[in-house]
Amino acid sequence: MPLELHLKSEEISEDDLVNIFRLFCEAFKIDMVESDEHYMRTRGITLLRSRSELDYRPCLGTKFFGQEIGNSTRFHGYSSPVDSEWKDKDKKFQELVLQYMSKKSR
Repeated sequence: MPLELHLKSEEISEDDLVNIFRLFCEAFKIDMVESDEHYMRTRGITLLRSRSELDYRPCLGTKFFGQEIGNSTRFHGYSSPVDSEWKDKDKKFQELVLQYMSKKSR
């Protein structure tokens, strides 16, 4: 189930996108590397804002998506097309991002 933030894509900063991706990596047990951060700060934020859609493959079998729908932006992904722990990882991702956004808005 996608994480839905009630923000348009242009309201999401480069730092936010990097942190959201970092939390995705944490939840899905993926090693984030420097090139991932670079991608999010350059091509990733551009795709999300200009096409309202981000589709990123940081490593084999892994996908990270971001998409603006109406006045919200959704994020979701997976670490492997076949993962018996997918639902738990997805829930963890949502919890981590909501905590991050809650701390940020204070």
